Amino acid sequence: MLHALVMLDREANGEEPSPTLVIADAQSTKSGPNQGGLGLLVSGYDGGKKVKGYKRHIVTDKDGRFLDGIVTPADANDRYVLARVIAYMKPLYPFMKIVLGDSGYSGQDYAIEFKERTNCELEVVKRSETDAGFKPNRRWPVERTIALLNQPRNLSKVYERHAQNAEAWLKIAGIRLTLRRFCELQAVV
Repeated sequence: MLHALVMLDREANGEEPSPTLVIADAQSTKSGPNQGGLGLLVSGYDGGKKVKGYKRHIVTDKDGRFLDGIVTPADANDRYVLARVIAYMKPLYPFMKIVLGDSGYSGQDYAIEFKERTNCELEVVKRSETDAGFKPNRRWPVERTIALLNQPRNLSKVYERHAQNAEAWLKIAGIRLTLRRFCELQAVV
Protein backbone atom coordinates (compact mmCIF):
# COMPACT_ATOMS: atom_id res chain seq x y z
CA MET A 1 0.00 0.00 0.00
CA LEU A 2 2.84 2.39 0.90
CA HIS A 3 4.57 1.80 -2.44
CA ALA A 4 1.36 2.43 -4.42
CA LEU A 5 0.62 5.63 -2.49
CA VAL A 6 4.14 6.97 -2.98
CA MET A 7 3.94 6.32 -6.72
CA LEU A 8 0.51 8.02 -6.95
CA ASP A 9 1.73 11.03 -4.97
CA ARG A 10 4.87 11.39 -7.08
CA GLU A 11 2.86 11.18 -10.32
CA ALA A 12 0.33 13.72 -9.00
CA ASN A 13 3.26 16.10 -8.45
CA GLY A 14 4.49 15.63 -12.02
CA GLU A 15 7.42 13.38 -11.10
CA GLU A 16 8.44 9.92 -12.24
CA PRO A 17 6.95 7.17 -10.04
CA SER A 18 10.40 5.88 -9.09
CA PRO A 19 12.85 8.36 -7.52
CA THR A 20 16.42 8.59 -8.78
CA LEU A 21 17.75 10.23 -5.60
CA VAL A 22 16.90 8.95 -2.12
CA ILE A 23 18.00 10.11 1.31
CA ALA A 24 18.78 7.76 4.20
CA ASP A 25 19.17 8.25 7.92
CA ALA A 26 19.02 6.28 11.15
CA GLN A 27 17.38 7.36 14.39
CA SER A 28 18.12 5.80 17.77
CA THR A 29 15.08 5.43 19.98
CA LYS A 30 14.54 4.08 23.46
CA SER A 31 12.89 0.77 24.03
CA GLY A 32 9.75 0.25 26.02
CA PRO A 33 9.43 -2.11 28.97
CA ASN A 34 9.65 -5.28 26.83
CA GLN A 35 13.32 -5.78 26.07
CA GLY A 36 14.36 -8.93 24.26
CA GLY A 37 13.78 -12.58 24.92
CA LEU A 38 13.79 -15.80 22.93
CA GLY A 39 12.78 -14.95 19.33
CA LEU A 40 12.04 -11.34 20.21
CA LEU A 41 13.52 -8.01 19.18
CA VAL A 42 16.76 -7.54 21.13
CA SER A 43 17.70 -4.02 22.18
CA GLY A 44 21.23 -2.68 21.83
CA TYR A 45 23.23 0.31 23.01
CA ASP A 46 24.09 3.20 20.69
CA GLY A 47 27.30 4.64 22.16
CA GLY A 48 27.18 7.76 19.99
CA LYS A 49 23.71 8.83 21.15
CA LYS A 50 23.95 7.10 24.55
CA VAL A 51 20.62 5.35 24.02
CA LYS A 52 19.68 1.80 24.92
CA GLY A 53 17.03 0.56 22.55
CA TYR A 54 16.59 0.34 18.79
CA LYS A 55 17.40 2.15 15.57
CA ARG A 56 14.96 3.05 12.85
CA HIS A 57 16.65 3.16 9.47
CA ILE A 58 14.49 5.10 7.02
CA VAL A 59 14.75 6.11 3.37
CA THR A 60 12.87 9.03 1.80
CA ASP A 61 12.83 10.68 -1.60
CA LYS A 62 14.08 14.23 -2.16
CA ASP A 63 10.72 15.65 -1.05
CA GLY A 64 10.62 13.68 2.21
CA ARG A 65 8.16 10.95 1.20
CA PHE A 66 8.74 7.89 3.38
CA LEU A 67 9.77 5.05 1.06
CA ASP A 68 10.83 2.28 3.44
CA GLY A 69 12.35 1.59 6.80
CA ILE A 70 13.45 -1.17 9.15
CA VAL A 71 14.07 -1.50 12.88
CA THR A 72 17.29 -2.99 14.29
CA PRO A 73 19.04 -3.05 17.66
CA ALA A 74 20.66 0.33 18.41
CA ASP A 75 24.17 -1.10 18.07
CA ALA A 76 23.62 -2.15 14.42
CA ASN A 77 26.12 -0.73 11.93
CA ASP A 78 24.33 1.94 9.86
CA ARG A 79 26.38 1.26 6.73
CA TYR A 80 25.54 -2.41 6.39
CA VAL A 81 21.89 -1.94 7.26
CA LEU A 82 21.61 0.78 4.60
CA ALA A 83 23.02 -1.52 1.93
CA ARG A 84 20.48 -4.18 2.92
CA VAL A 85 17.55 -1.72 2.82
CA ILE A 86 18.56 -0.25 -0.56
CA ALA A 87 19.06 -3.71 -2.07
CA TYR A 88 15.58 -4.66 -0.85
CA MET A 89 14.06 -1.45 -2.28
CA LYS A 90 15.77 -1.65 -5.68
CA PRO A 91 13.08 -3.86 -7.33
CA LEU A 92 10.34 -1.50 -6.07
CA TYR A 93 12.15 1.67 -7.20
CA PRO A 94 14.34 0.57 -10.14
CA PHE A 95 15.47 4.10 -11.12
CA MET A 96 17.33 4.73 -7.82
CA LYS A 97 20.84 5.91 -8.67
CA ILE A 98 22.04 8.15 -5.81
CA VAL A 99 21.70 7.66 -2.05
CA LEU A 100 22.48 10.60 0.24
CA GLY A 101 23.59 9.91 3.79
CA ASP A 102 25.29 11.58 6.71
CA SER A 103 28.82 10.94 7.99
CA GLY A 104 27.62 7.74 9.70
CA TYR A 105 27.67 6.13 6.25
CA SER A 106 31.25 7.12 5.44
CA GLY A 107 34.09 4.67 5.70
CA GLN A 108 37.17 3.49 3.95
CA ASP A 109 36.21 1.79 0.68
CA TYR A 110 32.57 1.58 1.79
CA ALA A 111 31.26 3.61 -1.18
CA ILE A 112 32.80 1.06 -3.57
CA GLU A 113 31.31 -1.88 -1.65
CA PHE A 114 27.94 -0.11 -1.50
CA LYS A 115 27.98 0.42 -5.29
CA GLU A 116 28.74 -3.26 -5.86
CA ARG A 117 25.95 -4.45 -3.56
CA THR A 118 23.21 -2.02 -4.61
CA ASN A 119 24.17 -0.57 -8.02
CA CYS A 120 23.68 2.93 -6.51
CA GLU A 121 26.13 5.73 -5.76
CA LEU A 122 26.50 6.69 -2.10
CA GLU A 123 27.04 10.39 -1.50
CA VAL A 124 27.96 11.44 2.04
CA VAL A 125 26.73 14.94 2.90
CA LYS A 126 28.76 16.28 5.80
CA ARG A 127 27.88 19.18 8.04
CA SER A 128 29.80 22.37 7.33
CA GLU A 129 32.19 23.06 10.20
CA THR A 130 32.62 26.72 9.21
CA ASP A 131 28.94 27.66 9.46
CA ALA A 132 27.63 28.30 12.95
CA GLY A 133 24.05 27.46 13.88
CA PHE A 134 21.47 25.53 11.90
CA LYS A 135 21.87 25.32 8.13
CA PRO A 136 19.52 23.03 6.18
CA ASN A 137 21.23 20.88 3.56
CA ARG A 138 20.21 18.29 0.97
CA ARG A 139 19.51 15.74 3.73
CA TRP A 140 16.95 17.94 5.46
CA PRO A 141 13.85 16.13 4.05
CA VAL A 142 14.76 12.88 5.84
CA GLU A 143 15.26 14.74 9.13
CA ARG A 144 11.83 16.35 8.76
CA THR A 145 10.25 12.97 8.01
CA ILE A 146 11.85 11.46 11.13
CA ALA A 147 10.33 14.27 13.20
CA LEU A 148 6.89 13.65 11.65
CA LEU A 149 7.17 9.89 12.22
CA ASN A 150 7.74 10.51 15.94
CA GLN A 151 4.41 12.31 16.38
CA PRO A 152 2.23 9.22 16.99
CA ARG A 153 2.47 8.17 20.63
CA ASN A 154 3.15 4.54 19.77
CA LEU A 155 6.32 5.59 17.89
CA SER A 156 7.77 7.78 20.66
CA LYS A 157 9.56 4.61 21.81
CA VAL A 158 9.67 1.10 20.41
CA TYR A 159 7.10 -0.78 22.48
CA GLU A 160 6.87 -3.81 20.22
CA ARG A 161 8.42 -7.15 21.07
CA HIS A 162 8.90 -8.33 17.47
CA ALA A 163 10.84 -6.52 14.74
CA GLN A 164 8.08 -7.16 12.19
CA ASN A 165 5.53 -5.38 14.40
CA ALA A 166 7.83 -2.41 14.98
CA GLU A 167 8.46 -2.12 11.23
CA ALA A 168 4.73 -2.44 10.51
CA TRP A 169 3.96 0.52 12.81
CA LEU A 170 6.72 2.50 11.11
CA LYS A 171 5.24 1.78 7.69
CA ILE A 172 1.72 2.59 8.90
CA ALA A 173 3.02 5.99 10.02
CA GLY A 174 4.61 6.40 6.56
CA ILE A 175 1.27 5.57 4.93
CA ARG A 176 -0.46 8.14 7.16
CA LEU A 177 2.03 10.84 6.15
CA THR A 178 1.74 10.00 2.45
CA LEU A 179 -2.07 9.94 2.58
CA ARG A 180 -2.15 13.31 4.32
CA ARG A 181 0.21 14.77 1.72
CA PHE A 182 -1.71 13.25 -1.19
CA CYS A 183 -5.13 14.40 0.13
CA GLU A 184 -3.86 17.95 0.70
CA LEU A 185 -2.63 18.03 -2.90
CA GLN A 186 -5.99 16.77 -4.19
CA ALA A 187 -7.84 19.42 -2.16
CA VAL A 188 -5.74 22.16 -3.78
CA VAL A 189 -6.37 20.85 -7.31
